[in-house]
Amino acid sequence: MKSLSSIESVRLPRRRQAEIDALVRSIGFPLDPDSMYSSVLDGALTLTQSDAGSLVLVDEETRILIIPLTKGFSEETVRNLKIGVGEGVIGWVVQHDTPMIVPDTRFEPRFIAGDIDVRSEMAVPMRLGEVVIGSLDVNTLHPEAFSDEDARTLLEFATQMAPRVQNARLFGETQQRAEVLHALFDIGKSVSQTLDLELLLNRVVQHAVHIMEARIAALSLLSEDGLELVTSAVAGQSHGYAGKPPLPVSKSRIGEVIRTKLPVVVDDVQRDGRYQFADLARQEGLRSLLAVPLLFRDNVLGVLSIYKGHRHVFKREEVSITTSLADQAAIAIRNARLYNRLMNLEEQVRRLEKIGTAGEVAIGFAHEVRNPLTVIKMLLDSAIPLMDDDRSVISAEVNRLAAIVEQYLGYAKPDATRWQTVSLHETIRSGIRLLEPRASRQEVDIAIEFAESAPIVLANPTQLEQVFVNLFLNAMDAMPKGGTLTVETGAAGSSVKVRVRDTGVGIPPEIQARLFEPFNTSKDNGVGLGLSIVRRIVGDHQGQIEAVSSSSGTCFTITLPLSSRQ
Repeated sequence: MKSLSSIESVRLPRRRQAEIDALVRSIGFPLDPDSMYSSVLDGALTLTQSDAGSLVLVDEETRILIIPLTKGFSEETVRNLKIGVGEGVIGWVVQHDTPMIVPDTRFEPRFIAGDIDVRSEMAVPMRLGEVVIGSLDVNTLHPEAFSDEDARTLLEFATQMAPRVQNARLFGETQQRAEVLHALFDIGKSVSQTLDLELLLNRVVQHAVHIMEARIAALSLLSEDGLELVTSAVAGQSHGYAGKPPLPVSKSRIGEVIRTKLPVVVDDVQRDGRYQFADLARQEGLRSLLAVPLLFRDNVLGVLSIYKGHRHVFKREEVSITTSLADQAAIAIRNARLYNRLMNLEEQVRRLEKIGTAGEVAIGFAHEVRNPLTVIKMLLDSAIPLMDDDRSVISAEVNRLAAIVEQYLGYAKPDATRWQTVSLHETIRSGIRLLEPRASRQEVDIAIEFAESAPIVLANPTQLEQVFVNLFLNAMDAMPKGGTLTVETGAAGSSVKVRVRDTGVGIPPEIQARLFEPFNTSKDNGVGLGLSIVRRIVGDHQGQIEAVSSSSGTCFTITLPLSSRQ
């Protein structure tokens, strides 16, 4: 190894200095890190006529040497090297701020072999003022390849390029932070705009792969019994990770995150005895792991895992970024679960409301059934032998009974109907038929004013029928002494409007202000959920509902999009 004084005291010939100056001018001031690093390393290789080389930067937090670019060596080999300041030839140069020439690597104990047969190595520090920010390292396949003049040339070049390399590095880090902030904002916006849990979790892992430059990002949720972690979303270069079985919390490395509620870092999952899927890690090319908890108010919902394809030392900033992504995911999971619970509860309420409505319909059902039963009983009790006409009457009345029962059961049974194209007019008529007996008893006339062409909508027919039955019942409740219920349809561009009008007493102003809110009612025996459910169903059908009321009656207007299959 040559001493500092013997190398730095070398006077460069004018031609060498001119060569350096011309090269520095040609590189210029690119702020893109990749462009800058490539230009600097190419320049170093050209000036020294080397076969391979690396640009090395110091991570001040970890004191690990980062190699953002290498040429001549395989990237995989270099990226898996974890060299600290003071280790190897390059680490010694950085620590002592001293150039170093290794004439023959076979006799240098600090030499770290790569994947090519290097015989000569030369490294010089990159100085920024009094601080060493990195190193330029060049190599050849021949011994005794570098002279003191080569070292002085490379040192002069490195010194001139150090400020530009640092500027590009800071610019790249600033860009990365901006991307992180944008990603966190995007995820936060997604959390507030959608409750699709699968979509949100996939966005989280996709952002994690991009921001963290990860090979794989995976999000696992804790099972209901708290004993296993189940993979819920995976992004990156993975073929088998998403299909791995649930992970036991008590016996796994990632499970430590659940038990401690703290991040866990694994230097190399392929060699860690406590990592459960070492074979899969080798198959997928996974090395270093950062796993952070998904915490919501001190409750652990799962784990966000970041895998690198090489050995990597995770910095505090990387842990902080991953934790922020995990926090966003935890909020999304919590919101989606609350929403699903609310939807399940509303479905139960909707079912109860429907059962209550079915009870009212049952009164009319009883009247409808009684009439054909009376006719059948009268004919069967007659002492006169049954004639063919009598049998025809009985058959017709039995068929009528079957139709009445089928219609009632069709309304009262649990809703398992899938969405389909539906004739809006037929759905409205079905609701009217259910309530015709009550309308007759209550002296309510039903006027139908349908558009000429029957509108077709994409809908859940049983839910849509429930909407109209609820509105018809409300209208009849508003006309206890009789009146007129009018149902009207009409086209409105790519939508259809349905108006349900009554000539009742109107809705009190204090009720109108909160008409579609739950538990808002003017009925003595009502709970105020009917119109809340109606609005929810209409909203689910991408529609709108409005109401106008006065002392002379109320009109509900529903707007629904027409199906494209008209």
